[in-house]
Amino acid sequence: MVTSQDAIGKKHEAAMARLDRWTDLMLRAHATRRVKRVPDFVSDEMGLAWVRTLEDDEIAAIAKHGDRSGMTRSELKGFLNAAIVMESNDQAGATCYIVMEVAFTANAGDTSKATRNARFLTRCTGIPAHPAVAGLRKDDDVVEIFESGAVHWHQLDDEDFEIH
Repeated sequence: MVTSQDAIGKKHEAAMARLDRWTDLMLRAHATRRVKRVPDFVSDEMGLAWVRTLEDDEIAAIAKHGDRSGMTRSELKGFLNAAIVMESNDQAGATCYIVMEVAFTANAGDTSKATRNARFLTRCTGIPAHPAVAGLRKDDDVVEIFESGAVHWHQLDDEDFEIH
């Protein structure tokens, strides 16, 4: 039998979950803006030279005109919502891209999304794209992915999540 205390407790838990999600989105958006101010740091860490950060309309145009075969609506939406897409040059001067996700605590979802979006960008443009994730912490299950170099890790600081 459900008591009024149980109902109140469930409503409270649901409200806290919504608040946690909202706070996460706000902190992620703020940290993304901070990383966008210093994109050359990320490129330098990867041995690349930053050229520019793509705007949302450029990312949408790539998705609109690119090969979307086999891509689900959810994956396409994920690409369109990629946190940061940077054009860079490799050491030989060839163009490449960095596709970066930003998270408070990086997890398998972040590394998978960055990898999937980098593959899609490469398929659409014919230009190599490298996945990267920026965050304050990383879950234990993704440490090996970063250490292997399959996805680049960019360490954020507490200050990157502070809202002034």
